[in-house]
Amino acid sequence: MISRPHWLEGVGLAYILAVLLQGLLNIVIPWFGWMTPPDSRGPVIPGLVLLGWAGVVVLVLVVWRGDLTARQWHLVVAVAAWCATPALSMVLHGSLQDTRFWPVAFTSVTVAAAGAVLSARTVRRLMYCLGWFFGWGSVLAGISDVVWGWPEVLVLDADRFAQWLAILGIDVDEVASLNGLVGGRIFLGMTCAVLLVYVVRAMTGRATPAWMWAMPVGLALAAMWSFARVGWFAILVGLLAALLPWERIRSWWLTVALLVLAIVPLVLLLTVGSKWIPDGTTRWRFDLWDEYLADPAMLGPFGIGPQNPPDWVRGHAHQQFLESQATGGWLAIAGLVGFLILGAVSVRAAAYTDNRAAIAVLFAAVAIFQIDVVTFAPTFVNLNNAFVLIVVVVLSSARVHADVQSHRHETVAIRS
Repeated sequence: MISRPHWLEGVGLAYILAVLLQGLLNIVIPWFGWMTPPDSRGPVIPGLVLLGWAGVVVLVLVVWRGDLTARQWHLVVAVAAWCATPALSMVLHGSLQDTRFWPVAFTSVTVAAAGAVLSARTVRRLMYCLGWFFGWGSVLAGISDVVWGWPEVLVLDADRFAQWLAILGIDVDEVASLNGLVGGRIFLGMTCAVLLVYVVRAMTGRATPAWMWAMPVGLALAAMWSFARVGWFAILVGLLAALLPWERIRSWWLTVALLVLAIVPLVLLLTVGSKWIPDGTTRWRFDLWDEYLADPAMLGPFGIGPQNPPDWVRGHAHQQFLESQATGGWLAIAGLVGFLILGAVSVRAAAYTDNRAAIAVLFAAVAIFQIDVVTFAPTFVNLNNAFVLIVVVVLSSARVHADVQSHRHETVAIRS
């Protein structure tokens, strides 16, 4: 096995930051009036193209000197099956007009490879820095919009948010939700959820200065201000799951818990339908899933293709398993399930060393999978931050798994 050079970790970290920066630039540049936001239905995005070509170079470097464990290579392959198959599906369905999917395929796989060369310490520092940036950064941007009207990160939403506040005794005529530094309140909720569950668990198990606890407070405020229920739910599930001593429980039970949690809404749809749901925004998700499942091509080996969602207004399936089957077919589903199974085994072992922070992230991920997606969809123009963070944490944990196993074997050898 070739020893991994120190500079390769810097390359991996730089690539991950570049992917996150691409999404940020799509939000920040229009604030200054330098360009209009690109059309979301198939443009050539220069940033994505550059990331795609750079991803090829990074992949070659990781293959050459990455010193990845077998579990990490398996996870990289799972991510490739999960996220790169929409491009293959496009070829087979004859939908080649959207050039974004090709660089996204390379970028998604490279994010996994880049995350695999990061140490647990580097990942922890990265998540802490991003926690400050996306948490308090988004909150301060929202306050600036309220006071000075710039940057434009607040969006007036439907009356339902005012109705939610009325339940708490707060009467307001209109409510502005926070898009923050992510470019969409749902995406802000996802990003803050993944960061929050990670940093809270990581900080709890270490001697953390009191001032550092201001960082998760900012993430919580940003998530609440986004009014994204998917973020709130992911935070709740991630933190509750991380309280359990999973390192004392068999990996199989952790895997089953993740898979069951991810598909609960689909099971409800198929068993009791949507008639019993009073909430409109939840009801339309169930109705949308009915549209997907009613298409016979959905169950085919290559899905319906990423260019053919039943409803362009809603853009994608709003459920990760359905979205994967629709856009990538059987290979994408196999990759998603493989990622969860391999990830479960890896984060369970990592719980011995990082205080179950990785487990919190994986449970937050499947909470998001219930009602939304973290992968690239037909109406997106950059990779979802939540996808990047989840993959990086899980791939880094797979190396911790190998280190823990090695330590156990050494201990047994010494005792013998």
